[in-house]
Amino acid sequence: MPGDTVDAARLREEITRHEAGTGGPLRFEGLRVRGRLDLSRCRVDSALELVDCVFDEPLRLAELTVSALDLSGSKAPALHANRVTVGGDLRLSGATLGSGTPVPRPLTGPPAAGDGPRVPRRLPEDSTSAVVELADARIDGNLVVEQLTVADSGPWSLLAPA
Repeated sequence: MPGDTVDAARLREEITRHEAGTGGPLRFEGLRVRGRLDLSRCRVDSALELVDCVFDEPLRLAELTVSALDLSGSKAPALHANRVTVGGDLRLSGATLGSGTPVPRPLTGPPAAGDGPRVPRRLPEDSTSAVVELADARIDGNLVVEQLTVADSGPWSLLAPA
């Protein structure tokens, strides 16, 4: 039902009670989700598609186990998915994550001496956060991020150490 508004708790219930093998992915398209959708530590035995949805609060997917996950075209203030396990592809194509202004930033810091090769920025994992958190994620398929927009003014947009 494109354009419908749904409460996050109701959507969570619908997702978690879905039985595997009922024919294809569990697909929701064009929803406006009010409240925090928290699927942390849940198991979804079929592919989950939340396509072109608008989330009022950050998505909480830490330790979610899912067959495949598609968030293409969706908008959310953040995606917190540390230790997520995806049996297939994780799709973020055309998604907008964050609530700031997208500003291109390099993924490396300046060289220590002012010239020479740039080095990856390093911070202790527990000392920072980001709009997209995928620390220790296990994605058995592909991470698809074509035309992903990460809009944030913090020091980190993507935090995905292995």
